[in-house]
Amino acid sequence: MSTVLERGTTTTVAWAEPDATLWVASIDGEYAGMVEFRDGRFVAASSTGKDLGVFVSLLRAKEAVENGPARTLQFPYVATVAASAIVSATAVAFTAFAVL
Repeated sequence: MSTVLERGTTTTVAWAEPDATLWVASIDGEYAGMVEFRDGRFVAASSTGKDLGVFVSLLRAKEAVENGPARTLQFPYVATVAASAIVSATAVAFTAFAVL
């Protein structure tokens, strides 16, 4: 089941702790995801079992379950943006030097 929220609405997520290393989320009585403590880290999963990430704090892992996966930039994108910035800065410096 999917939970669809309209803008401006609030939903309360209830957390249960059936085990010392397991937290289970529910919304309106429906399973919403879980956090498990493994190997010194908190592993979050959605209601469909999708991996939401590994976190160093329980709070951040619970937030991932409540809000969905964080949008992160993948390495190739970051490298491309960084390379573009370097080329642009070099062009500006060269142009300024040529004008002098």
